[in-house]
Amino acid sequence: INNTKSALNSLFNKKYYVIRVGDDSANIFKYKNNDYLDTTKYKKNFEILNYTFSISDFYFGTSGSVSEVAEIYNKRKYIFSSVEYLKNENSFNYTNTVIFKKLISRKEKKILSIEEIFEKQLQHYLIYPDNTNNDYVLIENSKEEILSGLDYFLKNRKGNFKKSILLQDYEDIRRKSNLRLNKE
Repeated sequence: INNTKSALNSLFNKKYYVIRVGDDSANIFKYKNNDYLDTTKYKKNFEILNYTFSISDFYFGTSGSVSEVAEIYNKRKYIFSSVEYLKNENSFNYTNTVIFKKLISRKEKKILSIEEIFEKQLQHYLIYPDNTNNDYVLIENSKEEILSGLDYFLKNRKGNFKKSILLQDYEDIRRKSNLRLNKE
């Protein structure tokens, strides 16, 4: 969550008000701004969560269960640090923006591309990490990546969405991987 500070500052500079929602098990995040409210430790956080989504412009956060509440209220989503390469379960709309965590191969000493993740059939490792396999490490998105993704999301949020070549490539890679997995 500390990697979101630059993105939060960008939202405040654009005159957004940010309400952090979730339950009281959420990590403590010390952040001071008059336009920021953390409700995760409030007693009636479930009611607050639903009310907040009902009045919000969009969802900004990770692909945890809270992001699914945005679907109930038909809110656009900017999801970062996602691990759902194959199913993309928390984003059901092309107007959402999702950026994935990086996966590092310790053996190869490099960040794997999306193509390599699918070729090595590691998309399930990302969702259900096998703690006995220390060959790979998931890396959170950096503050620069989160901010860049937010800028892209905000630029395309008013119906200016155009399916990018990168998105088309990702869908093609994912489709081919699904076909290959279904044959096995």
